[in-house]
Amino acid sequence: MTPSQIPIIQTIGVCQEYKLPRTSLFGERPVLAALKNVDFYAMEGESVGIVGESGAGKSTLTRILVGMEKPSSGSFKFKNQEVWSSDDEFKAEFRRSVQMVLQNPRSSFDPRMTIAQSLLQPLKGLKIGGDHQKRIHEVLDQVGLGVDSLKKYPYEFSGGQLQRVAIARALIPNPKILIADEPVSALDVSIQAQVLNLLNDLVKDLNLTLILITHDLSVVSYVTTRVAIMVNGEIAEVDSPKALFQNPKSTIAKSFVDSVLTVGKGIEGESLF
Repeated sequence: MTPSQIPIIQTIGVCQEYKLPRTSLFGERPVLAALKNVDFYAMEGESVGIVGESGAGKSTLTRILVGMEKPSSGSFKFKNQEVWSSDDEFKAEFRRSVQMVLQNPRSSFDPRMTIAQSLLQPLKGLKIGGDHQKRIHEVLDQVGLGVDSLKKYPYEFSGGQLQRVAIARALIPNPKILIADEPVSALDVSIQAQVLNLLNDLVKDLNLTLILITHDLSVVSYVTTRVAIMVNGEIAEVDSPKALFQNPKSTIAKSFVDSVLTVGKGIEGESLF
């Protein structure tokens, strides 16, 4: 296998279990299996979607992919190297290389800090050297915002503008992978396409790997080239958006697609392609 064929990020047989409160005084604590033998990967420069209903395991898988949680079992690799058993230098590289954009930008910014202060935080926290002001100006330009934004506070921005700032903050460490968790669900429909177009442009211009987590099939069909459907902590099927949504092979994937596309008398389904 050549380096170009090796996934930049990958889970192999990953399981994640959580112990729940006891239901009786002397009984064993029950276990919730949030992920069950999940195999997932993304190649460098690829846009991959993860879709599923609430409780399917998307958020748990996301926390593992950004290094917030260690899986109960299985393998988690970045650049073909185990993350949790690696040395401190490699873990520092991983933290810089994998960044996240959250669903609601307003809840992810400190309202007492200016945008300049918020964008400076990752540079200091990750101990990234160089000209910080120059880097901040670069990322603002990449997301289509001017330097006049730096003196403002989060409340002075619209939802779409603040999501651009959130994307800029994720780009600050010059990451290889951008993980976007429902990045447009909190935005007006008229603004969603602008943010999705921005993500598409960044993937192409910066050779980013994009992992998009959502429940919205129309979003993944617009942005990604490959989609994994998650159901009950497992990946039921992986294919191109068109193949998955028009002709899912597995029964469980078909049930999920049908349950979404029948909403609103199929309007969303008809508009996918």
